[in-house]
Amino acid sequence: MKKSTISRELKDNWWRGTLIESDCMLISINKAYRDLCRTLTGFSKHQNHDCILQKCKNTIYEEIIAILNSDNKKMTQEIYDKWHKNLCDKLICFSENIFTYGHAQKWINMTFKYLHLLDYLKIENVYEFCHIPIDSYMLNITEYHMSKSWSKLDDYDEYYNYQVWFREKYKESIPLDCEFHLWLEEAKKMK
Repeated sequence: MKKSTISRELKDNWWRGTLIESDCMLISINKAYRDLCRTLTGFSKHQNHDCILQKCKNTIYEEIIAILNSDNKKMTQEIYDKWHKNLCDKLICFSENIFTYGHAQKWINMTFKYLHLLDYLKIENVYEFCHIPIDSYMLNITEYHMSKSWSKLDDYDEYYNYQVWFREKYKESIPLDCEFHLWLEEAKKMK
């Protein structure tokens, strides 16, 4: 009887979509988009839907690759925060203002979360600086009140104030690590 030569590691990489490096990035970007697209009223019928979506995906891909390949010894929270705001602004502009800061932050932040969960090693260059995704679960569990629902959030300062508040409240942890555990706890309660 012949035995398979496919190792456990190759099987795990296949399931995670990481056999080809770019697959991991594309899987993360696409999955993150699915997390927010239900809140994009009417976007699927927009005349430029496909063009907008592809331009945004390409931009996220290119911008994340660029920051992950930057000199991690020079990375600071301030540099990351400026990069994040710039990428949010690009996504809103490219989407013809269909996306809000709420949508843009969710897409970017969930992409980083998924990259980490897929063991994408380059993310370690910026992981400690990543923002947490804001959604109803996180707002509920942290008992933080915003002026609007996360998906309608159109003020980057309000978004950013939550990030600063969260970092300070949970300063003993890496924000995305903390968010992972808090979100899971809230999701279990909601099920």
